[in-house]
Amino acid sequence: MRKILYLILFIIFINYYTNPIKLIYKYDPNIFLILITNVEFKHYLNGNFLGQSKTQEVTSIDTKSVNNDIAEINATTYIMEKRKLMNEDILRVNEKLKYKFRKDLKGTTYGLNFKKGFHDFPRFIDKDLKIGDTWELPSYYVISLLETSASIKLDINVQYRFLGMIEEDNRKLALISANAIMVQDNSLRLFSDYRLLKITGFNNFLIKFDVQNGRIFSIDETFDYLYIMDDLSIIETIGKSYSFCQKSKVFSKDDKEEIETKIQQDKDLKDVKVDLKGDKTLSITLEKILFYPDKVVLLEGEYKRLDKIAEIIAEKYRSNRIIIVGHTADIGKKESQKLLSEERARVILDYLVEKHNFNRELLSYEGKGAEEPIGDNLTEEGRAKNRRVEIIIITN
Repeated sequence: MRKILYLILFIIFINYYTNPIKLIYKYDPNIFLILITNVEFKHYLNGNFLGQSKTQEVTSIDTKSVNNDIAEINATTYIMEKRKLMNEDILRVNEKLKYKFRKDLKGTTYGLNFKKGFHDFPRFIDKDLKIGDTWELPSYYVISLLETSASIKLDINVQYRFLGMIEEDNRKLALISANAIMVQDNSLRLFSDYRLLKITGFNNFLIKFDVQNGRIFSIDETFDYLYIMDDLSIIETIGKSYSFCQKSKVFSKDDKEEIETKIQQDKDLKDVKVDLKGDKTLSITLEKILFYPDKVVLLEGEYKRLDKIAEIIAEKYRSNRIIIVGHTADIGKKESQKLLSEERARVILDYLVEKHNFNRELLSYEGKGAEEPIGDNLTEEGRAKNRRVEIIIITN
């Protein structure tokens, strides 16, 4: 009897793990996704350690429509650098990238040629896969060149292998390994501009693909890139990343109006505006917020207003990712404006953590200086409106 039971279990195991499976992406305009990527880098010059950094990327993915198996997608990515503050990491927004592109059932993207990131990855073939099956498809990587604003497109061939099916979080996941090797010589014009002879490196990936929902579940990555300069010195970047994708709630007009109603009921919050933005975030802007002149210290009366906003946010959105954005009037040098707005945003972030117990790991800050005015900088009233702090709530 026991032998028969073992045989049945063995047959179930073999069928489950060896039945052919076809991998395709599925798109649903009613589903909003958030992709989180945490990256760690270490940098070396000629084998000597230079430093390390950590970043977090938060990408919202909004499928607008699907026609003839091609999806029209809008995406917004916040790239945040982790900085050490005392014994805690604090996230500072370095970039906000917006993408509009198309993507087919096999993972090929259209319209991203000059956008930063690893594109056309992962991609699948039109074939029923069995354990051990392999395929090779091209991808490309658009990167900033050696911490400069210049970007370069690197063509990469990726070799995939189907490893089988697993179950995790009550989902059937296809397990796929992927290996990419890249060698790019100085045939590209930008190489000579930055004294580069060659870029070479590799990426190793372990991909979990949610078969039922047709989307990435998670990706583990390790990478090692060498930048060989024209004086034969070598800059090396070694690192790892972990990405996971999850379905997310979409903010609605009702969410916006609920916050607005609470704000309008309080006379102390008359200069607070609420907006539902195109990237599906909620924005709460404290206009005419007062700091001591050219300092990062709030005037005493402003804490009362900030406390009330913090209580409104904490009621429903304490567990959301939140970005604090500082803005200044257009007075003085651009560099000073940027730094001042950034430091003021961090003051607000610290206050939310220390006074209202917000989770620092979910908060980040950014300084825009005078880049995005909402008032006329030629008038005192306009400058007062431009001195503001924006609190952006990202969907969970």
